[in-house]
Amino acid sequence: MIYGLVGKYLRHSRSKEIFEEGIWGSSTEHTFRYIQTDDLGEAIRSLRSDDQWGGLMVTTPYKEQVIPLLDHLTPDAEALGAVNCVRRLADGTLWGTNTDWQGFRHSLHLHSISRALVLGMGGAAKSVAYALRDLGIDTCVVSRSSRGDLTYDHLRETGLGAYDLIVNATPLGTARLPQEKPPLPYDTLRVDAHLYDLNYNPAITPFLLEGLQRGTSAQNGMQMLIHQARVAWDFFQTNEQRLIQHP
Repeated sequence: MIYGLVGKYLRHSRSKEIFEEGIWGSSTEHTFRYIQTDDLGEAIRSLRSDDQWGGLMVTTPYKEQVIPLLDHLTPDAEALGAVNCVRRLADGTLWGTNTDWQGFRHSLHLHSISRALVLGMGGAAKSVAYALRDLGIDTCVVSRSSRGDLTYDHLRETGLGAYDLIVNATPLGTARLPQEKPPLPYDTLRVDAHLYDLNYNPAITPFLLEGLQRGTSAQNGMQMLIHQARVAWDFFQTNEQRLIQHP
């Protein structure tokens, strides 16, 4: 079977390596392909029509855009409004789920969190906020506009001292935007705060560096990527009838 990753910017992705080396190992039974495209609809049509395909992982900026192109969503994907994993059934039916929130939850190193701040409004940010709230953690989402719970302007006034965990779920600091970081008042970080960047290339982003220079702990998104890929593989392998009856 063929599996893959669809997105707009895939040059620095490590998903292929994770599936081929970390999940499949020495197996040559499957193939992993990258689909870097501006036409998500064509990629989904190809997935639906070709029975060699087993499924696709979905990344920026398509985690929300893919939903109307699918036939069914699992309850967590429906609750989140974001899909990062699409399963093709034998008849061409497409099921969407979200494994990002589970990957984030499994990868989180900090054990005692009272309040968390999530930076961003995209599909990845939704997954992080969902996971944190599922853990019972008071969570605020930050955006440049009033769509979130807080704005960056508000944080510049109040500071970051109230937050144990700050998660960057924006593309700022990726290999595509290597010098950029969220506009935060970093001087107000607590020493015991934990900074988590969903980006993993480079390993230390400008966002994480701001924290490390002030004595905070820091973590990138590599472990989340690995964990969510394993959950996705379980979803790809779920018995079709079981999926239909108990999504």
